[in-house]
Amino acid sequence: MKNTNKKTVYEIVTEQVINKIQDGNLAPWHKPWKSVGHRPANLITKKPYKGINAFLLAFNDYDSPFYVTYKQAKEKGGSVKKGEKANLVTYWQFLYFKNDKPLPSKMPQAEKEKIADKKVPLLRYYNVFNVEQCEGVEYPKIEASDLSENDKIAACESIIENMQNRPTLTFGGSRAFYRPMTDNVTMPKIETFDGSSEYYSTFFHELAHSTGHADRLDRELDKVAAFGDPVYSKEELVAEFTACFLCGETGILQRTVDNSSAYLKGWLKALKEDSNLLVTAASKAERAANYILNK
Repeated sequence: MKNTNKKTVYEIVTEQVINKIQDGNLAPWHKPWKSVGHRPANLITKKPYKGINAFLLAFNDYDSPFYVTYKQAKEKGGSVKKGEKANLVTYWQFLYFKNDKPLPSKMPQAEKEKIADKKVPLLRYYNVFNVEQCEGVEYPKIEASDLSENDKIAACESIIENMQNRPTLTFGGSRAFYRPMTDNVTMPKIETFDGSSEYYSTFFHELAHSTGHADRLDRELDKVAAFGDPVYSKEELVAEFTACFLCGETGILQRTVDNSSAYLKGWLKALKEDSNLLVTAASKAERAANYILNK
């Protein structure tokens, strides 16, 4: 576990993202694989990284989605290659209090939960390495699939069709949007898009907005104001992050990279002004994606 007294973890995460954008690495969701359901994941547990971690690791250009800690690499009989740079992964650590006094760190978790009258979350981080940064670590290879342009993609259609408590869908016209008042998503027809991936990425973005409805995750969409307003900015980032997570689930990230990259670059000013924005937006997006996926 690592931390710093000079900067918060929020600031460290945001600074990393801003630096990558300014350095010209404008492909945060680009991945060479096209297989369905391969988001960045831990090699040992096979659990995909969530929230801001999925976003941070998606900046990398490795062919494999699998990561390990330094210790896990050794346990697998391998090692991290000399000179390789670690990747930051965040997690929440909780401090427990009883009558404003901290409970002992060695006390069992279940006992703390039972007797504590206050729980304070702290964002922490640790380092992981992609398996391609390691030597002697065996890992499963990801086989690519081929997607035809402007054909319906079964994995994407399945997500849309099976979304719980889905809003009303309308097809046609020249605009894609979600209207909270009528709880309706309007989408142009798929043949009007440059490709199928752009169509589904846009569709996922609008479905993400619908998860903020009061009957779903209630992100208080009635308070979303005009373009440039802070509330608007946060909701738009949540929707775009959600779309990217769902594109990761369906294997079409690499085909929407240019749009996502340009979109993110447009929020540089907001990111610089609010170091909490990335982490909180990604966290809400994870909830939105899971809602759409019925998780």
